[in-house]
Amino acid sequence: MWTASDASRSLKPASAFSLRNIWRKAKRRRRLRDAAERRFSAEAMEPRMLLSVSAWYFNNTSWSGTPDVQTEVPQVNFFWPEGYSPDPAIQNNYFSTEFTGKITAPETGTYTLISNTDDDGYLWVNGQLVSSDPGTHGMEEPPSQQLVAIDLVQDQSYNFVFRQRDGNWDAAAIMEWITPSNSWSEPIPDYYLSPAADVPIVPADFVVAKESSNSICLAWTDNSVSETGYLIERSVNGGEYSPIGNTGPVSNPGGQPATGTFVDHDVVLGMTYQYRLSAYSHDGSTAAIESDNATPNASVPATGASAWYYTNGAWSGAPAVQTIVPQVDFSWGDFSPDPAIPNDNFSTEFTGKIVAPSTGTYYLISNTDDDGYLWVNGQLVSSDPGGHGTRFPWWNIYAVDLIEAQSYNFVGLRQIR
Repeated sequence: MWTASDASRSLKPASAFSLRNIWRKAKRRRRLRDAAERRFSAEAMEPRMLLSVSAWYFNNTSWSGTPDVQTEVPQVNFFWPEGYSPDPAIQNNYFSTEFTGKITAPETGTYTLISNTDDDGYLWVNGQLVSSDPGTHGMEEPPSQQLVAIDLVQDQSYNFVFRQRDGNWDAAAIMEWITPSNSWSEPIPDYYLSPAADVPIVPADFVVAKESSNSICLAWTDNSVSETGYLIERSVNGGEYSPIGNTGPVSNPGGQPATGTFVDHDVVLGMTYQYRLSAYSHDGSTAAIESDNATPNASVPATGASAWYYTNGAWSGAPAVQTIVPQVDFSWGDFSPDPAIPNDNFSTEFTGKIVAPSTGTYYLISNTDDDGYLWVNGQLVSSDPGGHGTRFPWWNIYAVDLIEAQSYNFVGLRQIR
């Protein structure tokens, strides 16, 4: 307790302060402290509703089949070190996770929403793919080139789908944002999340877009911003429908309808095919819609690319395997492209033509593990040498101008060490 003698001893003779000044400041500090204590006490007594998101865990790396675990979690903010997984029912490696629900915007403005994952990570908000970080990598935020800013309105809620895939070692799934008033990223707090997403909307305009001698291309209008995928079923020569494949969410820039596609490569000349399509999510599925009949067209050249596999890492000598593949989109894990190829120290080469769907500037990318190179129309457009996991080599990608409907030769090389 202060006394007059204590105060007088603490002041120099020339001080401008007086006992009245000291007491006035002490009283003000007590008043501020008491007000803060009352405020924090009131906040502690106020009920706070903890919301959550729906979580779905799979014992595979493709988010396929029935989830092995379904639960709800407060937010998407997880790190699972080696030897652990999201749930005892989930294996410690080679699993995938999916989180769905809604995000409520705390303010109006432009947001950056981020999938910070180990390994692959994807995030759709309001139907739009806003964050993409495929391939094998440690916990990281995607490069800025793989993030798409999105405008949100205060107090409005938006559907989201967050996907993460683990290969080996550690795993992580963190859904972050940079809000209009912040310049840094942080995990999205639980009180801006809710678990109930909208049931998907029925797709429209389901058509056979192209028939070639070895494939049938399907297309449709995606009207939904909440689907986790599309199921494609097929009937052969009027028989029963059976599933032949599915897709992930279709990206809807600005939340507007967009075109989805699927290519059936398992077709035979002389057969007649009909297809059925439905959108699905964990909250429900749409009614299926049917396409017209389709038959492979022998007069249209085969689609796909020529593939050449070598039992050495230098693309040298005669290839041990030559085949045709629908597209260059492979993840072999600890295996190889073919039983005739060793699991390590091999190389692959893919050749063919790329047809430009529209005129403009393109970035064509060799996403490889390890070395990767891609030439288009004789120009090296992507280069990523050395030993590394799958990644987008943004630092070695070169733009190329292509013209609608014209075909351009390509050569893609990949080496595994």
